[in-house]
Amino acid sequence: MNNDDLIEALEALRRAGSAAVSRALHDEIGPSLCSAGLMVSLLRRQSGRLPAEALEWMDGLEAALGSAIDSVRLLSYRADPALSQRCGLRTALEYLARGTPLHLDLSKGLPDWAPAQCEAACGVVRDVLLALPAG
Repeated sequence: MNNDDLIEALEALRRAGSAAVSRALHDEIGPSLCSAGLMVSLLRRQSGRLPAEALEWMDGLEAALGSAIDSVRLLSYRADPALSQRCGLRTALEYLARGTPLHLDLSKGLPDWAPAQCEAACGVVRDVLLALPAG
């Protein structure tokens, strides 16, 4: 196996791992959190029978679940190795930059790239974000 084949094989492994993480977040963890949110909503319908303190706890629980759902959705998109195919290059770049110190100026539009080029651009942005120091 030459170096190019090795690099290609390692990149394929990285993409497969990222795809598995993205699928698990989207298909397993996200629905579980949404289900928990629905259960809290059902409990809220019984709010007349609950003490005021329990209602405050439900408010906090709903807020925490909403935040967790948003985080899982964002992580699912960020981990997806085919993100630009999933939602287009502009939206992909916006998802990657959301909640980070990175500011993307997309006001001048985006190039009309082939799908592989779009994914490569997303990969570069993803890798830059991983390399940024925390905070």
